[in-house]
Amino acid sequence: MRPFLLCALIVIGLSAPSLAGSLDLTLSHGDLGNVVTVDLQGDSGELYAIVFSDDSGNMFKWISLTLSVPGLIGSLDGTGHATATLPLPGGAVFNDFVLFSQAATVTLGPLQIDDLSPICTITLGYGDQFVDSQGQLNSERTFATGTELDDGKVLIAGGGGGQVFTPVGLNTAEIYDPCTDSFTLSGSLMAVERSLHNASKIAGNQVLVSGGVDPLLVVTATADVYDPLIDTFTPTSNNMRRARIGHGQVTLDSGKVLVIGGSNALGDVVAFVNGTTNQTDLYDPGTNSFSNGGNMSEPKVYPSSTKLNDGRLLVAGGFSFITIIFPIPFISSNAEIYNPGTNSFSGTGSLNTNRVGHAGIRLGDGTVLVAGGASDPLLDPATITSCERFNPNTGVFTNVGSMATSRALFPLITLGDGRILAAGGGTGTYLSLLATDQSEIFDPNNNTWSATGSLTFGRGGQVGVRLVTGRTLMVGGADSNQNALKSGELYVE
Repeated sequence: MRPFLLCALIVIGLSAPSLAGSLDLTLSHGDLGNVVTVDLQGDSGELYAIVFSDDSGNMFKWISLTLSVPGLIGSLDGTGHATATLPLPGGAVFNDFVLFSQAATVTLGPLQIDDLSPICTITLGYGDQFVDSQGQLNSERTFATGTELDDGKVLIAGGGGGQVFTPVGLNTAEIYDPCTDSFTLSGSLMAVERSLHNASKIAGNQVLVSGGVDPLLVVTATADVYDPLIDTFTPTSNNMRRARIGHGQVTLDSGKVLVIGGSNALGDVVAFVNGTTNQTDLYDPGTNSFSNGGNMSEPKVYPSSTKLNDGRLLVAGGFSFITIIFPIPFISSNAEIYNPGTNSFSGTGSLNTNRVGHAGIRLGDGTVLVAGGASDPLLDPATITSCERFNPNTGVFTNVGSMATSRALFPLITLGDGRILAAGGGTGTYLSLLATDQSEIFDPNNNTWSATGSLTFGRGGQVGVRLVTGRTLMVGGADSNQNALKSGELYVE
């Protein structure tokens, strides 16, 4: 087999530019002292070969590696799949080393090339550390959204420059490709500029992007649907019943999307909170339209919105207000459960700490971790370290270990082993948030946090997405000087 494949690789090397096919290659891990794992998906039963190089312009520079490492030559199984590993040395000299890989399948009767994969790349690094992304955004973006698509690429929509109460949004979007570790500007524009908006993946590998504020601080009720097949944003057939920023948004098991609360005003904290609503909108991909969802017991902006194992939603905390002659704003500890079957909310236990701009995520056992955010004083709330765990069976929030760094406007990411990564975010007070580079990991088994590698840059309001490669992308956000960033980095588990 090997002589045939070696000849085939030489042919590929001469004709590679015209041979992009349906062979998919994914590189994952890449932590020093371990392995690079290569996953292939093509036509069942075909012979394959995988080559590595440190030069994307000369993929056959290390062809002897293909001939010497078991698993880099073989046959795709009955489902067209194969997995191979390349052992990695340790040593600081290989940290941030950039490795390229490409795969080919060949047929033997007669000998010919069938498919050639794209060239994929991975930056090597030690586990529990961040490595720099090789690409960067085409525009600085903070308060953007990031949504993973079916092919593992990520749609990064809107966001821009500015600060929490004076954002300067964009109507552009970019696509991140984990294979090439690069960003490509979409050829389509959203209906309006959007910052402080929200996005959710819906049926058909499409993405609903809703609400947001433009550079003139006009909050919108519009929404767009992005179709990656044709790289196009299309407005929904009707608008939400009110303009929204800082709202929650969750795709339900039915495929519909619930858009939760939010504010229709910006400029200062009081206007922001007094513009908050208890209303929700329900988007139906089948009709491309919004209808009224159930009302919450109180208005909420910047709550956490987390889907439970049974399909219900937990909505907790946020800015709110109560009207006694005139609106009186406050930071809420209220939590409610949305039932899609009845399109209604019901009460549950309250948070132990009132919080806004926090993050919530469902854990492996079905409980929900609620972490960080900001609490009192109302007009300039300070970030906090405290965390709680919600049990849907009892409706009770229980305090768990606190983070070492107080933070708000940050992502929580589930790692491959079920632990939770909290990275970056703003620390201080809402009117003067300073981005942090500190990251830490929550262990659900003992309810404690431990430090992990720091971000290369402090980032607040960034996009955080765990990729098909098993790495976590952190991109954009604002730095410690409140300047929006183009750069990205990847967490190596």
